[in-house]
Amino acid sequence: MQPLSTRRYLQVDVVEGPTLEIIISRSGKHDMVCLHDMSTIKDGTFRKKKKFDTGSRIKKLKDTKGCEVYTVGRNGDHVYLTVVKPKSILVLKWAPHPFKKFMKMKVNVLLNLHRSADHQIRRSYWTQIRILLILCR
Repeated sequence: MQPLSTRRYLQVDVVEGPTLEIIISRSGKHDMVCLHDMSTIKDGTFRKKKKFDTGSRIKKLKDTKGCEVYTVGRNGDHVYLTVVKPKSILVLKWAPHPFKKFMKMKVNVLLNLHRSADHQIRRSYWTQIRILLILCR
């Protein structure tokens, strides 16, 4: 097995379906989520490791700048991407042909409770985030 890139990825997911073949990754200086086309890997259109980052990238999701973690979920034929940022949670839904991209569905703004001195409030905050991530799977 050969590595596809020399870049350090914090998170990588493969999403396959009848109309969808993408790799979702989180990397870079600002922890941004990027979409990569899997057909470029299957075709072998790039030869060098550094070409994966530029040769297969479909789009950088600029709204996800500062992403702490993301999760990909399916509900029937629908694919959802939930992104947790320091002060908000983004929920994006895959829009098939002709768009072929994730479209923003909902933005939840979170209170700045994670800096609270009260341990009980902090635990409640992270529990709410975990529940949201589980519900979006």
